[in-house]
Amino acid sequence: FKYIGYTPGDFLRVFVGKGQTELSIKDKIRSYSVWHIDREKCELDMAVTIHGNGPGAQWAISCKEGDITYFLWHKGKFKIDTSADDYVFIGDLSALSTLYEFNRMLTAKKIYPIIYSQDKEDFFGDIDGKEPFKFNCLPHNPFAEIRIKLKFLKLKLKHNTYVYVAGDSR
Repeated sequence: FKYIGYTPGDFLRVFVGKGQTELSIKDKIRSYSVWHIDREKCELDMAVTIHGNGPGAQWAISCKEGDITYFLWHKGKFKIDTSADDYVFIGDLSALSTLYEFNRMLTAKKIYPIIYSQDKEDFFGDIDGKEPFKFNCLPHNPFAEIRIKLKFLKLKLKHNTYVYVAGDSR
Protein backbone atom coordinates (compact mmCIF):
# COMPACT_ATOMS: atom_id res chain seq x y z
CA PHE A 1 0.00 0.00 0.00
CA LYS A 2 3.01 2.25 0.26
CA TYR A 3 2.94 3.34 -3.39
CA ILE A 4 -0.66 2.75 -4.40
CA GLY A 5 -2.48 5.73 -5.90
CA TYR A 6 -5.19 6.07 -3.25
CA THR A 7 -7.83 8.79 -3.05
CA PRO A 8 -10.48 8.78 -0.29
CA GLY A 9 -13.56 7.18 -1.83
CA ASP A 10 -11.62 4.30 -3.42
CA PHE A 11 -12.57 0.81 -2.29
CA LEU A 12 -11.57 -2.81 -2.48
CA ARG A 13 -13.33 -5.72 -4.12
CA VAL A 14 -12.48 -8.53 -1.72
CA PHE A 15 -12.71 -12.24 -2.48
CA VAL A 16 -14.58 -13.65 0.53
CA GLY A 17 -15.87 -16.97 -0.75
CA LYS A 18 -12.84 -19.24 -0.48
CA GLY A 19 -13.99 -22.85 -0.21
CA GLN A 20 -17.67 -21.96 -0.69
CA THR A 21 -18.33 -23.88 -3.90
CA GLU A 22 -22.10 -23.43 -3.67
CA LEU A 23 -21.77 -19.66 -4.25
CA SER A 24 -21.59 -17.93 -7.61
CA ILE A 25 -18.49 -15.83 -8.26
CA LYS A 26 -20.65 -12.69 -7.86
CA ASP A 27 -21.58 -13.74 -4.32
CA LYS A 28 -17.94 -14.41 -3.44
CA ILE A 29 -16.88 -10.80 -4.11
CA ARG A 30 -17.73 -8.01 -1.66
CA SER A 31 -16.89 -4.30 -1.83
CA TYR A 32 -15.40 -2.59 1.21
CA SER A 33 -14.45 1.06 1.61
CA VAL A 34 -10.95 1.99 2.58
CA TRP A 35 -11.10 3.57 6.02
CA HIS A 36 -7.48 4.62 6.34
CA ILE A 37 -4.07 3.92 4.81
CA ASP A 38 -0.83 4.18 6.74
CA ARG A 39 1.75 4.29 3.98
CA GLU A 40 4.74 4.18 6.34
CA LYS A 41 3.56 0.92 7.97
CA CYS A 42 2.14 -0.41 4.67
CA GLU A 43 -1.21 -0.99 6.38
CA LEU A 44 -4.76 -0.56 5.19
CA ASP A 45 -7.83 -0.38 7.41
CA MET A 46 -11.36 -1.09 6.26
CA ALA A 47 -14.53 -1.31 8.29
CA VAL A 48 -16.66 -4.38 7.68
CA THR A 49 -20.16 -4.26 9.10
CA ILE A 50 -21.58 -7.67 9.89
CA HIS A 51 -25.31 -8.17 9.45
CA GLY A 52 -26.67 -11.66 9.01
CA ASN A 53 -24.67 -14.69 7.98
CA GLY A 54 -23.74 -13.92 4.37
CA PRO A 55 -20.38 -14.70 2.77
CA GLY A 56 -18.91 -11.31 3.72
CA ALA A 57 -19.93 -11.70 7.36
CA GLN A 58 -18.58 -15.27 7.48
CA TRP A 59 -15.27 -14.10 6.00
CA ALA A 60 -14.94 -11.17 8.43
CA ILE A 61 -15.70 -13.34 11.46
CA SER A 62 -13.30 -16.11 10.46
CA CYS A 63 -10.45 -13.84 9.30
CA LYS A 64 -7.29 -13.99 11.42
CA GLU A 65 -4.08 -12.02 11.45
CA GLY A 66 -1.72 -13.44 8.87
CA ASP A 67 -4.47 -14.79 6.59
CA ILE A 68 -3.99 -14.07 2.91
CA THR A 69 -6.69 -11.85 1.44
CA TYR A 70 -7.27 -11.49 -2.28
CA PHE A 71 -8.63 -8.20 -3.55
CA LEU A 72 -8.77 -5.82 -6.48
CA TRP A 73 -8.26 -2.12 -6.04
CA HIS A 74 -11.22 -0.12 -7.33
CA LYS A 75 -10.95 3.57 -8.15
CA GLY A 76 -14.37 4.87 -7.18
CA LYS A 77 -16.16 7.89 -8.57
CA PHE A 78 -17.39 8.94 -5.11
CA LYS A 79 -14.82 11.64 -4.30
CA ILE A 80 -14.85 14.69 -2.06
CA ASP A 81 -14.70 18.19 -3.51
CA THR A 82 -13.07 20.46 -0.91
CA SER A 83 -14.27 23.77 -2.40
CA ALA A 84 -17.61 24.10 -0.55
CA ASP A 85 -18.21 26.07 2.66
CA ASP A 86 -20.59 23.53 4.22
CA TYR A 87 -21.15 19.81 3.75
CA VAL A 88 -24.08 17.52 4.46
CA PHE A 89 -23.26 13.83 4.80
CA ILE A 90 -26.21 11.44 4.55
CA GLY A 91 -25.51 7.76 4.91
CA ASP A 92 -26.21 4.50 6.62
CA LEU A 93 -23.71 2.52 8.63
CA SER A 94 -22.09 1.00 5.52
CA ALA A 95 -20.84 4.46 4.50
CA LEU A 96 -19.40 5.44 7.87
CA SER A 97 -15.74 4.63 7.20
CA THR A 98 -15.75 6.60 3.92
CA LEU A 99 -17.51 9.56 5.54
CA TYR A 100 -14.95 9.53 8.36
CA GLU A 101 -12.19 9.65 5.74
CA PHE A 102 -13.91 12.59 4.01
CA ASN A 103 -14.34 14.32 7.36
CA ARG A 104 -10.59 14.11 8.01
CA MET A 105 -10.00 15.93 4.70
CA LEU A 106 -12.35 18.79 5.62
CA THR A 107 -10.89 20.00 8.92
CA ALA A 108 -11.71 23.68 8.36
CA LYS A 109 -15.24 23.09 7.03
CA LYS A 110 -18.64 22.81 8.71
CA ILE A 111 -20.12 19.33 8.35
CA TYR A 112 -23.72 18.38 9.08
CA PRO A 113 -23.95 14.59 9.28
CA ILE A 114 -27.10 12.51 9.06
CA ILE A 115 -25.65 9.07 9.76
CA TYR A 116 -28.15 6.38 10.64
CA SER A 117 -28.72 2.78 11.59
CA GLN A 118 -31.58 0.91 13.20
CA ASP A 119 -29.49 -0.05 16.24
CA LYS A 120 -27.28 2.36 18.21
CA GLU A 121 -24.95 -0.55 19.04
CA ASP A 122 -23.92 -0.71 15.37
CA PHE A 123 -22.15 2.67 15.37
CA PHE A 124 -18.39 2.87 15.80
CA GLY A 125 -15.86 5.65 16.26
CA ASP A 126 -13.29 6.77 13.75
CA ILE A 127 -9.83 5.22 13.41
CA ASP A 128 -8.59 7.40 16.32
CA GLY A 129 -11.50 6.32 18.55
CA LYS A 130 -13.27 9.70 18.38
CA GLU A 131 -16.88 10.11 17.29
CA PRO A 132 -17.06 13.33 15.26
CA PHE A 133 -20.61 12.63 14.07
CA LYS A 134 -23.91 12.55 15.92
CA PHE A 135 -25.63 9.27 15.07
CA ASN A 136 -29.32 8.74 14.42
CA CYS A 137 -31.29 5.60 15.22
CA LEU A 138 -33.65 5.45 12.26
CA PRO A 139 -35.48 2.68 10.41
CA HIS A 140 -34.12 1.08 7.24
CA ASN A 141 -34.44 3.53 4.29
CA PRO A 142 -35.63 6.48 6.44
CA PHE A 143 -36.70 8.78 3.60
CA ALA A 144 -39.36 10.69 5.58
CA GLU A 145 -37.12 11.19 8.63
CA ILE A 146 -34.18 12.45 6.55
CA ARG A 147 -36.46 14.81 4.66
CA ILE A 148 -37.62 16.38 7.95
CA LYS A 149 -34.01 16.74 9.17
CA LEU A 150 -33.01 18.40 5.89
CA LYS A 151 -35.93 20.82 6.11
CA PHE A 152 -34.63 22.17 9.44
CA LEU A 153 -30.99 21.92 8.42
CA LYS A 154 -31.34 24.05 5.29
CA LEU A 155 -31.82 27.13 7.48
CA LYS A 156 -28.22 26.75 8.76
CA LEU A 157 -26.51 26.02 5.46
CA LYS A 158 -24.49 28.52 3.47
CA HIS A 159 -25.13 29.03 -0.23
CA ASN A 160 -22.05 26.99 -1.20
CA THR A 161 -23.03 23.60 0.30
CA TYR A 162 -22.35 20.12 -1.07
CA VAL A 163 -24.50 17.14 -0.11
CA TYR A 164 -23.05 13.62 -0.18
CA VAL A 165 -25.35 10.60 -0.03
CA ALA A 166 -23.47 7.38 0.67
CA GLY A 167 -24.07 3.74 1.51
CA ASP A 168 -27.38 2.07 0.75
CA SER A 169 -28.95 4.90 -1.23
CA ARG A 170 -32.41 3.39 -1.48
